Amino acid sequence: VLLVATSFALASGQPLSVSSESWASAGLAAVGGCLLMLGNLSMQRALLLGVPLTIVLPLQGSLTVVLGTSINYVLQPERSEPRRLFAGVAAFLVAIALSATAHVAHERQAANRRERRRRRRR
Repeated sequence: VLLVATSFALASGQPLSVSSESWASAGLAAVGGCLLMLGNLSMQRALLLGVPLTIVLPLQGSLTVVLGTSINYVLQPERSEPRRLFAGVAAFLVAIALSATAHVAHERQAANRRERRRRRRR
């Protein structure tokens, strides 16, 4: 954060001044970056455990949008339009549910096909 602030100050030709408000913003950005890193690590762990990519990617992307939108609304409600924001959040939640439902249905069909093949071989 300090490197970026110093680079910006040098590029703009203005002296570096850091207010408490900018430190709060920098802290929130750092926390957000840490949470994103933890999300990526959990995605890698899920893949190592055998969770299919077709489940992990839609869930991670949708949850990132849902949580990011919700947190931004909580932090700055005066700069947001709740109807639009939460209509989009609802759409992502529906997408999560539909993706999970489609995957479960596909897995059941695949299991049924395997079972029929196994029975035919006997």
